[in-house]
Amino acid sequence: MNSIRDPKVAHWLETNGRDLSFLYIPDLFTYPLNWTALMAERCYDLFVSSEPFAAHLSVEPSLFEAVLRNKSGEQRLLIYGGFLYNLKAWQGKVMLEVFRRFPFTYNWEGRLREIVYKYQKAMASEDSTKRP
Repeated sequence: MNSIRDPKVAHWLETNGRDLSFLYIPDLFTYPLNWTALMAERCYDLFVSSEPFAAHLSVEPSLFEAVLRNKSGEQRLLIYGGFLYNLKAWQGKVMLEVFRRFPFTYNWEGRLREIVYKYQKAMASEDSTKRP
């Protein structure tokens, strides 16, 4: 939930998240992610915008507001890149561990691939600074 390690998100979850459940198992493990690419592209436009994220697309709109408020378009896209990266990783893990089959070989394309790559670079850079 807080892959960006944002203290504001941790605080929001402590304050508001006690009675919320984010447990949801979508059926995305059975289909290649390329079927979601059109919606992922639309969400890209929503994240890069300085407008509040579309409330009808979120489980808890105030959490999106807490995460995205006062962030630049680039910072917002980095968060979204993390979501896309972790979605693909989650799908692969479920397919291997639950269904005992190889994951789909789909990779995000175009600008979605770019933000996933930036997220991976940022996480690798952060991890390298934590090593002794």
